[in-house]
Amino acid sequence: MAQENVAKVFGRDKFSIPQYQRDYAWKRQNFVDLWEDLEEAIESKDSQGHFLGTIVVAPNKENSQKFDIIDGQQRTTTIFMLLYALTTKCDNKETLKTKFLLDENGELKLEVAPQNQQFFEKLLKQAEKGHNTELKGEADTQGKKNLYEVFQSILDK
Repeated sequence: MAQENVAKVFGRDKFSIPQYQRDYAWKRQNFVDLWEDLEEAIESKDSQGHFLGTIVVAPNKENSQKFDIIDGQQRTTTIFMLLYALTTKCDNKETLKTKFLLDENGELKLEVAPQNQQFFEKLLKQAEKGHNTELKGEADTQGKKNLYEVFQSILDK
């Protein structure tokens, strides 16, 4: 089993969440717990890095350039949203997005469940504007509501 850092994983591959996976289920408190864990890791200044959990992937059957996330989709989606929001605060945001978050066609390197993808893309674009409640009304499923809630928590940080 290979251990890799987040930048290396997102810098190289494209991921999708298969239709059979459950919808995005994390709530605000799950993100708060992850955030506190990250803060603790930063404060410890451990040069060995910090274990964020396991992500299990399998080659996508329709696209050899993509991997399906079999386990770890909640954490992966949340970390992806956090990275996206963080890049908006950087001077070289377009370079960072192109290197880590967007593929060569300018599409996100993470495809969430198909029923949430369009909403997910709009949600991330909202990071450029900061807090914006215009998408709250479009969150018409529990998965979209959870994505919205967690992303707002990310923007709060």
